[in-house]
Amino acid sequence: MSLGDTGNTKELPRAGAAKPTEGMGFHHSHIDKKKVYGCQAAGMPIGAMGGGFLCHGFRIYGRAKSKIGPALELVSCLPDAETVSCAVFDSWYASKDITTSFWAKGYEVVCALKTNRATCPAGHRIQIKEFSKLVEKNECCLVTANSKKYYVYKLETHLTGVANSAALISWPVGEFGNGNAMRAFLCPDVSLSEQEIIGIYNERWPIEVFFKECKNTFGAKKIMLRTICGIRRRWLVTALAHNFCVSEGGSFLEGRAAFVKNEFENGGELLYKLAYSLPKEEFAEVYSKIA
Repeated sequence: MSLGDTGNTKELPRAGAAKPTEGMGFHHSHIDKKKVYGCQAAGMPIGAMGGGFLCHGFRIYGRAKSKIGPALELVSCLPDAETVSCAVFDSWYASKDITTSFWAKGYEVVCALKTNRATCPAGHRIQIKEFSKLVEKNECCLVTANSKKYYVYKLETHLTGVANSAALISWPVGEFGNGNAMRAFLCPDVSLSEQEIIGIYNERWPIEVFFKECKNTFGAKKIMLRTICGIRRRWLVTALAHNFCVSEGGSFLEGRAAFVKNEFENGGELLYKLAYSLPKEEFAEVYSKIA
């Protein structure tokens, strides 16, 4: 299970605008590295490692004070884990509340950590980026992920709200000791090896693919709607289209090709029918399951 978010930017409304877009607010953009005006979409694809991921749910929010609230709503909608299951997310969601919520559902957690996060090796409180300066290369193991090699140091430690956990500190080969290239990860299951933890974290990528395809392929990047309800319905349609491509094709690209072909043959009406031809009760049922 992968958890993440993306932004839908809008132009600032003119002063005195009669009908500005509902629910918009200012959010920090990691891409633009500044605050932008618009709304946020938090999503949660779920699937098998190495296989296709389907969108299990998403939330559209505007003036929320934090990303944590919408994320907790998504976690609460998850079914309890019936097999070995894991949740993967980046450092923006590495909070005690989200971690414990996943544990309550039976999900293990692997996530990125901010390098200024405090850790307590041998009972001494120190930031990860400061501790990394004390690590020697011969204390690390060499791990391969996506055909790239990394030096990884595994530290069994205590973090706030997460006792007896494994914190991984990694550098690309050739960048050992470079604080700008250093990355840190958290896994409360200390029995997992460095290779297993890095391999699990690599499964976070489907959330980025999901948002990219929704915005670029299915038109969610520029939504010309003024009501938050309309924006949510538009994102629901894109999520359904994404799930259609993953489930109908041998791969997402094959499914997308079939989807585009169907759209062309039906005069571009397939998405319209998905959104508006269902009876209101049936649409509400589908909406409640995904959104």
